[in-house]
Parts: sequence; structure tokens; C-alpha cells
Amino acid sequence: ANCKCARCGKTVYKMEELRVDGQVLHAACFKCEHSNCHKKLSTGNFAAISSKYFCKTHYIQLFQQSGGSYDVFGDSGFCKSEIVTSSKPKPS
Repeated sequence: ANCKCARCGKTVYKMEELRVDGQVLHAACFKCEHSNCHKKLSTGNFAAISSKYFCKTHYIQLFQQSGGSYDVFGDSGFCKSEIVTSSKPKPS
């Protein structure tokens, strides 16, 4: 049984299949989802925010806008992560 691409919804055949964070995608559909980018991503160089995929540049940009933080490992790699909002209880 062939799977459907999580990005475009079309059938994904084995030759073009890419599995990312438990989702099946066409390799060609694995691109930065920032409106001005659409750079092709690789499994070792991407970040996920709310099940959307971004390149390093736009991941950091979006996190800075949202007030989040990110982990950078060396010059070339970065940690994929979900934005998590937490609230600390006010001291009584």
C-alpha cells in the first residue's frame, strides 16, 4: 500500500519516499515552508514548528519573533523542536 504525502496529499512511491518525524513526504515536497523561501531541506538540516518544516535561517527568525529560544550545535547543525509555551504560576 502506498502512502500519501503529508505535504501535498498525493501518493508517495518508494523511490520518492522520505520519512521525517513520523510523516511520509515526497523528497521534492520537503522544503522550507516560509512564504519567501521554499529551500529544499535535508533530514539533517531542518527544524519543525507545529508540524511545519523550516530551514535554519527561517526557524531562528520565527523563534525570535515568537520570543522562543533555540539550540545551536556548532556552526552547521541545529536542533529541531516544537514551540512550547509555558506559564509559571504566580507566587502567592
